[in-house]
Amino acid sequence: VVCDVDGTLVGPHDHATTGVATAVTAAQRAGVRVGIATGRMATATAPLRTQLGTLGPDVVFNGGAVVADRTTVASWSLTPSQIDGLLDLARARDDVYLEVYPDTGFLVSSWDERARPHWELLGVEPTGRHNDGCFMAVFKVDAFRPLAEFKKDVGDFIRYLKDTPPAEGSSGVLYPGEVEHMKEMDRRANGIEVEDATWYKLK
Repeated sequence: VVCDVDGTLVGPHDHATTGVATAVTAAQRAGVRVGIATGRMATATAPLRTQLGTLGPDVVFNGGAVVADRTTVASWSLTPSQIDGLLDLARARDDVYLEVYPDTGFLVSSWDERARPHWELLGVEPTGRHNDGCFMAVFKVDAFRPLAEFKKDVGDFIRYLKDTPPAEGSSGVLYPGEVEHMKEMDRRANGIEVEDATWYKLK
């Protein structure tokens, strides 16, 4: 028996209910192998398979691959050049966002936080080949000017920014890195939230 995942084995949560788990266990004890069929990548099904103890085979990637005994026995994959071409095409357009699922992880055409609910559903974040327009440079400040003087100027500039009247509806002006710093302080004090899919992987 091959079952759909979203809306069948699981509802609003990442894990199956006790009733579903009991039914799957009973079926397999009766000699019926239970597998899953889903559009998710194979690795994203691991927490559910672990919870239910399904024997498979599983159909993943919207029919792009068949997995049995944790081994891909059949697949209909895009070539690396085809994947690169699709990602390049998507990146050239402002109205297209593309996700591609290779054997492990997944690739995106751009880092779009609007897709985060889907990433959380999959249980992983994109692993590469995206272009979010980020440039990073690192400088040895004291090779150009006294470090103490630089730190004073940075402090003065931050005070200037924080004294700037915020726009209507804004809670205040933030300097680069301040949001991340506040998140770090909050997580040090209150802990880091771990989604259900990751907890199941750790069990």
